[in-house]
Amino acid sequence: MKRRALGLFFALFFYALPGRALVINEVVAANSGTILDKNGDSSDWLELFNNESFPVSLKGFCLSDDQQALRKWEFPEVTLTAGSFMLIWCSGKDNADSEVHTNFKLNRDGEIILLSSSTGAVLDSLRFPPLPTDVAYGRSPDGAKNFVLISTPTPGAPNTLDNGQMYAAAPIFSQKAGFFQQPLTIILSTNTSGAEIFYTLDGSEPTVKSTRYTSSLTINKTTIIRARTIKPGMADSRITTSSYFLNTRNELNDLPVLSLVTDPDNLWDTQIGIYANPLQSGDDWERPISIEFFEQRGELGFTTDAGIRIHGGASRLPEKSAKKSFRLYFRSDYGISRLDFPIIPSTENTSFDRLVLRAGFNDAWIHWLDLERELTTYVRDPLVRDVYLNMGHPASNGDFAHLFLNGEYWGLYNISERYDDDFCDTYLGEGDWDVVKPGPDGERNAIEAAEGDLAGWNEFYDWFRQNNLASSSSYEILKSYVDLDSFIDFYILNIFSQNYDWPRHNWYAIRNRDNGRWIFLPWDSEYAFGSGNRGYTHTLNMWDVIESQSSYPLPLLYGKLLNNTLFRNDVAARFFELWTTWLSQDHLLNLLNTRLDQIRTAIPFEAERWGDARSPDIYDYDDWLAAGEHMKSFIQNRTAVLMGQLAAKGFETPGMDVPDGWRNSDIGDVAVNGFAFYHDGIFTINGSGFDIWNTEDEFFYVWKTVPGDVDIRARVISLTNTDAWAKAGIMIRETLNNTSKNVYVALTPDKVTFQRRDQSAGLTASTKIENRSAPHWVRLQRQGDVYTAYESADGLSWNQVDQSTFSLRQNAMVGLAVTSHNDGVLCTATFDHVTINGIMADTADNIDLPADFTLLQNYPNPFNPQTTIEIVLGADEHVNLAVYNVRGTLVRVLLSEHLAAGVHQIPFHAPDLASGIYIAKLEFKGRAETIKMLLVH
Repeated sequence: MKRRALGLFFALFFYALPGRALVINEVVAANSGTILDKNGDSSDWLELFNNESFPVSLKGFCLSDDQQALRKWEFPEVTLTAGSFMLIWCSGKDNADSEVHTNFKLNRDGEIILLSSSTGAVLDSLRFPPLPTDVAYGRSPDGAKNFVLISTPTPGAPNTLDNGQMYAAAPIFSQKAGFFQQPLTIILSTNTSGAEIFYTLDGSEPTVKSTRYTSSLTINKTTIIRARTIKPGMADSRITTSSYFLNTRNELNDLPVLSLVTDPDNLWDTQIGIYANPLQSGDDWERPISIEFFEQRGELGFTTDAGIRIHGGASRLPEKSAKKSFRLYFRSDYGISRLDFPIIPSTENTSFDRLVLRAGFNDAWIHWLDLERELTTYVRDPLVRDVYLNMGHPASNGDFAHLFLNGEYWGLYNISERYDDDFCDTYLGEGDWDVVKPGPDGERNAIEAAEGDLAGWNEFYDWFRQNNLASSSSYEILKSYVDLDSFIDFYILNIFSQNYDWPRHNWYAIRNRDNGRWIFLPWDSEYAFGSGNRGYTHTLNMWDVIESQSSYPLPLLYGKLLNNTLFRNDVAARFFELWTTWLSQDHLLNLLNTRLDQIRTAIPFEAERWGDARSPDIYDYDDWLAAGEHMKSFIQNRTAVLMGQLAAKGFETPGMDVPDGWRNSDIGDVAVNGFAFYHDGIFTINGSGFDIWNTEDEFFYVWKTVPGDVDIRARVISLTNTDAWAKAGIMIRETLNNTSKNVYVALTPDKVTFQRRDQSAGLTASTKIENRSAPHWVRLQRQGDVYTAYESADGLSWNQVDQSTFSLRQNAMVGLAVTSHNDGVLCTATFDHVTINGIMADTADNIDLPADFTLLQNYPNPFNPQTTIEIVLGADEHVNLAVYNVRGTLVRVLLSEHLAAGVHQIPFHAPDLASGIYIAKLEFKGRAETIKMLLVH
C-alpha cells in the first residue's frame, strides 16, 4: 500500500461547489499507514474543505468530539485559502508545529465531530459510522451533503467515486452489548440502501452463506451475534460483534469481563486452530479476534478487533493444562494500532500494543499435580510483582477479569503487561532496548531475545562465567553490567518468597543499550509464597535450590557472588531494611489480602468452570480460603526461618543483634521459635506463643538484669494483628521459668493492658484501657515492691493505668515481651525510644547521656503524602531538621531556626517525592539524632 507523508495544507483546487462554506469533508478513524505524519505515525485524521471563493481564518475556531465541550481543541492561527483542503491529525498529540494535531483521537466505532466558530456557533458536524481499517467516510462530491464510504482515502485531494470500491455501512444493533436479566429483542439495520445483513450466532464470520436477517432476533440466553452488511457492487462491511449475557449472577460484575469472539475454526480446527495446536507459536499462529471489555458493574468499556495467540511454556501441553493463557496483539491490520484504555487500573499507563491474559497454571485448579491444586490461590504471581513494584522497580502490572470465549465462561484471568520495548519505553523512557529471558530449558544457548538481540547478554555472561567474582574490583565491574539495586532486590524477593522454580526459569532482563545495565524483572512466579510441590512449607533453603541449578546462567552468577564479601554485606543490609518495610508481615499481608479480596466473589465462577477439571478432585471456595490462610501462615513464619538460614550461610549482619548487655529467648513451649534484632534505635521482635496469662506464659523475651528500682519506657511502633490479644510491651520478671512472677504493661491491637502475677504459677490479674493502638507509649516503674504502669500518646504526658504491690527479687529481668496469642504463628512488634532509668537501650550501663533533646518517630509511618515529625527540646536552642534519601542526598530542609524548649510538631509534605525510605536528621548543640521514614504512594 502506498504511503505518503503530507504537509500542513493542500491548496490544490480553487473552485466552489454548492453546499456549506467550511465543512468537515473526509474522516479516517482507523488509519494503518496509507498516510503517515512526519514522525512516521499512522494516526487518524480528518480533512476540512473551504467551499468559499475567499480565504477563511481559523483563529479561534474549534474541533471537538464532545457535544458538551465544543472548545475541546482550538485551531492555531492559520488561514484556509479558497477552495483548498486542510489535513488535521486526530492523534491526541496536541501540537501545531509543521503539522496540526488535535488533543483527541477518533473512535473507529463511530462518533460525532463538531466544527465551531470563535463565537461558539456550530458551523458543521459529521457523525460517521463504524469504519473498517483504511476506509474513509467523506462527502461526494466535496462539500456536498451526500456521504459515502471511500475504500481509497483522498487526503488533500477531491473525493471522487472512481477512487475505489465503496464499502457497505456496518450493521447497527438496536441494543448495545451487556448484561441482562430478562429476554430482549435485537433489531439490526444499516445505512446502506438496498443492502442485506447476514449474521451468525456461533462466533464464525458471517458471509452470504450465513443466516440472512429478515426480522428481529429474540435473545433468551447468552448469545454472541456477529453481523455484516453485504450488497452487490460494494465491498462487504466490517463485521460487528455484540455479546449479550443473560441471567448471570450479579457477582460476575464485581470484576471486569472480557468477551473474546472468533471463528471456532481459529480455535479448534486440527489444521489451523491455536487451541488444537497449542505448541505452535509465532506470526503464523496468530488469529483474528473481536474483543469486548465490560468494566466493573457491566458497562461496556470498549470493543475492538485484535490478534490472539496461545501464551506460555509447559502450560501449552494439552496433558498439563486445558485452560490456556493468551496474548492479545493490537495492530492496524485489525483496526487500532494500540489499545488506549485503562484496562489495568493498577497502573497509570493506558496505552498498550500487547497484553498477556494469564491463566495461572501453577497456581490454578487445572494443574496436573494434586498438591498444586490444593494450595491454589491465583494470586502468587501478581503478589510477587506487586511487592517488586513497591520496592521501586519496574514490573508488569496486572489486574483480574473474567473471560468468556465465544460466549462460554472460560475462567478467571490476570490481564498483564508484557515485557517488551513498548513496556520499557513506557516506564523507563524511550531507548534502544534488549529484552532477554530464559528459553525452554534455561541453558545459555536457549536464552532468548524477546526484543533486540543477545550480544549484550552474551558479553555479560562470558564475563561472569570466565572470572572469579570474589574481589572488590569484580564487584565494581558487576555494577557496570547490572542495576545493582534491582539485582539485589530481585535476589532477595525470590529467596524470601521461596520461588523455587527460579532462577533457572521465570525472569526477564532488560537493558537500554545507551547505558548497558541490566534490570531484572519477575515473571511467572506461581511457585512463590508456599506453593505446592517442594515449596508448600516455609522452610525451603533457597540457597540450596540456587546451588542445585548452577549449570544455568543466573544461578551460576549468584553462586559466584556468594564468595564476594561486598555483595554479601549489601544483601544482608538490604534484607534487614526490607524486613522492616516491603517484606514486613504487615505490608505483605495487606498486599495479599487486597489481592484475595479482589477475586473473592470470582472464585465460585472459577470453581464451577475448572474446579472439577482433574476429577475425582473437586475444588471450591472453601479450598481457596484454606489456601489463602496457608499463604498467610507462610508470610508470618518465613522471616524467622530465613534469619537462621542467613546466619548458617555465613552472612554478616552487623547491627542486627540485640545491644550488648541484652539477652533474648523464648519463654515456654512455643511452636515457632522467635527472634529479635536491633538497628538504628529500633527493636524488631518476633514472638509466637499462646499468651502471657493465667498460670503460665508463652512468648519471646528480650531482657537485661537490672538491680533495684527501675523505670523502663518504650514506644510500641507497630504490632502485627495475629490475634485480638496479641501483645507487645515491657515486663519485669523474676525468672525465665514460664510460671514466674511478673508485671507487664502491653499494647494489644486495640487496648493497653496491665498484667501481674504475684505468685509463681499463680493466676494473672489485669487492668485494661480501651481504644489504644500502635504507635503508643508504655511505661513500667518499680519502687521497692510497688509497680506502677503508665500509658501515653506522646511519651510526655503519662496516664496511670494501675498499681500493684508484691515482692520480686532485687536483680530482676527487665525488658520487652511479645506474644502472638496464636501458637504456630509469629507476631512482629517494633519498639523505639527504649530507656531503662533514662538510659537508651544501646548505651553502656555506666554512661548517662544528656537527655536534653529527642527526635521521635514520625507519625503516621508509613505515610502518604504527609507525616508529622515530633521533636522534644530540653532547652532554648538553634536546631536544624532536614530530610535525606537513603543515598545521603539532601531532599528537604524542614527547619533551621531558634526554638524554645518544649515539644514541637513539624509537618513533612512529600507528594513530589518517590516512594521509598527517607532519613530525618535533627541537629542540636553539636549532636544529632536520625529516624527512618517510609513514603508509600
